[in-house]
Amino acid sequence: MKNILIVEDSATYRELLCKVLKGKGYKVKGVGSVKSALDEIKKDIYDFICTDYNLPDDTGTALLQHEFTKNMPICIMTTSVDRHIFNMAKSLGAVECFDKATFDFVDDLCNCIENKK
Repeated sequence: MKNILIVEDSATYRELLCKVLKGKGYKVKGVGSVKSALDEIKKDIYDFICTDYNLPDDTGTALLQHEFTKNMPICIMTTSVDRHIFNMAKSLGAVECFDKATFDFVDDLCNCIENKK
């Protein structure tokens, strides 16, 4: 069972995404900030991180640049469709970038989790 960390500042969206991913058979932990994500990464081993771009203490791309996450697959999700954000995240090592407002976002995320190492 893959262990997934969701970093999303909207508690409602975070809880919904965690519930859906748990229903698909993943072990999932949700946190609301970059600091909380880094604290969590120090405590547990994660197979995949999915982070929102806009967070209260930094952007999700900060996780791409941290020493604790160098070899972890990380995807960025956002409601912004700004291609600059997607291109920047990819150049920093994001395995994928998703528009979380799209209908098939969760299916695309699950495919990414299963196919990225």
